[in-house]
Amino acid sequence: MGPAVPLTGAQAYAPYTLPCPAGTIALAGGWSAPTGVSKTIRVPASFPTTALSGWSFRFAYSAPAASATSVTPYVVCAGK
Repeated sequence: MGPAVPLTGAQAYAPYTLPCPAGTIALAGGWSAPTGVSKTIRVPASFPTTALSGWSFRFAYSAPAASATSVTPYVVCAGK
């Protein structure tokens, strides 16, 4: 599980990449958000990185510009 990624309504999107530990590959990625804001968060892109070394996201928050929240990304990794 990665650190909280801050989002504001003023951002077009927030890119974030979460790496896998050395010697493993990414199988899947996902995210969680605080209760009540998940309907206002979009994920226009979610995909494995080159060589499956992690997972990349692009998050967007559909809210007024002054609004802020965060999401917590995660990646599922397994040994090669």
